[in-house]
Amino acid sequence: MSASARPILVGREEIGSVAVFATEEDGAPWSYLGVENADLAVDSLRLAKGELRCWKTGGESHKIQCGMTTIENLFAIGPTHDLIGHLAGRDPRGAFEFHPLADNRVIARDISLWEANCKTQKRLIAEPTHKGVVVRPELSQRMRQKKSKLHYRRGMRWTSQALLAASTKDEVLGGSAWTTLGHADARVQKAFALWANGALGMMVHWTRGQRTQKGRSTTQIGALRQIPCPDLARLPDAKLENAARSFDELAGLELKPACQAHCDANRKRVDEAILEMLSLPTSLKQTIEKLRAAWCAEPSVHGNHKTALKLLSQSNHGIDTRQ
Repeated sequence: MSASARPILVGREEIGSVAVFATEEDGAPWSYLGVENADLAVDSLRLAKGELRCWKTGGESHKIQCGMTTIENLFAIGPTHDLIGHLAGRDPRGAFEFHPLADNRVIARDISLWEANCKTQKRLIAEPTHKGVVVRPELSQRMRQKKSKLHYRRGMRWTSQALLAASTKDEVLGGSAWTTLGHADARVQKAFALWANGALGMMVHWTRGQRTQKGRSTTQIGALRQIPCPDLARLPDAKLENAARSFDELAGLELKPACQAHCDANRKRVDEAILEMLSLPTSLKQTIEKLRAAWCAEPSVHGNHKTALKLLSQSNHGIDTRQ
């Protein structure tokens, strides 16, 4: 992978740039499309292959030692919401009819993390949103087998939502906003929740998600299956235990919307836990700071959101963060 960029000048003013990219990823999504920072585009693709360059030491590369895999190879991916069910009063389909869960103390068998709520889902552990009533008994039992404590967001809004992956205290059904990811080892689930909600995991998702609307990144189930991630099941037991403890320590912290990650102290704590989990050197902290800032400065991430633009202007992080 390589890229070269030349500025577009009008007089002495730089009004844009022209970049030329080369890649060996035959058949992969053309993730360079719509990216303003050529270095960020290349680094994101390197990261998707498990390699991170350290800008503090002149570009020395570090590889994620557990290797990379895909979400499909690491987890059992849950069904689409059409199979799980439908909201009350909507087109009847799936195993359950869902009703809003006003009180999380309600005891019900078929609880679901059905919808995304940027006002309440700000912590690594999210509360379920709906309870289901069985309408197709023959299908409901199969859907119950797909319950999980780990859920992945398919229609991510970087401008308002804080979580790309949400955990629940108990195993629950997925829904229209969240897809369940199943794994027998709870430590792997917690380790992935850290990864997905850190700068590196969000950047990898960004390379695969659609960018048809600024500030959003949509993935269908087929695309979600192929999203790269560290092969966390290969981490040593000591690393998995430590990652699970880090998750538990960080689970109560409130995170800002993803596009504000560059100025979110709690998100940075998540990134520090990821460095430790993946045995990456602390010298990469500065690199992640720069990547985080450059990513947040991308129009496809900040979506021209007023708050995001204001924070970018106040943080002294511009598009060109490596000068």
